[in-house]
Amino acid sequence: MTTRVVVRAFTALCVAVFAMRAAADSVPPLPSLLGFEAGRSFLAEVQARLGQASEIQEPKNPEGFPGLCYRSSAADDRTFVIFRAGPSFSFPGDISEFTIRAGPPEDVRANSCTRTRPVRGSLHLSNGLSLGMREKDALKLLGAPAQRSTGKLVYSTQYRRDITPDDMAKLVEVMGADLATGNRVLLGNAVVEIALRKGRVASITVTRVEEPSKR
Repeated sequence: MTTRVVVRAFTALCVAVFAMRAAADSVPPLPSLLGFEAGRSFLAEVQARLGQASEIQEPKNPEGFPGLCYRSSAADDRTFVIFRAGPSFSFPGDISEFTIRAGPPEDVRANSCTRTRPVRGSLHLSNGLSLGMREKDALKLLGAPAQRSTGKLVYSTQYRRDITPDDMAKLVEVMGADLATGNRVLLGNAVVEIALRKGRVASITVTRVEEPSKR
């Protein structure tokens, strides 16, 4: 093997490693709904556009964070959308998760959800995913899932990114200076979970969570 070939091989390896590192350190995009993004939007923004709604607390998760529930204003449309707050250690918005589903959420009374015209069964996420879509069309759109079981498709991407000065300022605000000091990176998880019923999309949940880490 000549020196030139060795150099080329080494260069290609370095490029591949750099690309893998860049992919691992990048923040994967997630689809939005009605212009709202998990990790980027605020509950106050939702209420400003969709109308005031009472905070709901799901009985199965009494220690969890509050959410807002909306439903279609059409009498024959059983579409519901739930926005949930989360532990916003870093990202700018306080919404960590949203769900669009056909039928009321479990353990949440339908009449506690605010009727609003923008919520409807014909809604599409920004990536084209929608309720009622056939499973095979969802797979064609999104590709192979990270997890697949009867009635469920899960697309999950774990990532890490360096803590910025703005992140650190928010960590200090949320955790206090003693706990925030020493954290170097944020470990994130971006998830799209699809529930299926009779071979069609019955609900879509999009989640982004980031946690500080010292390594």
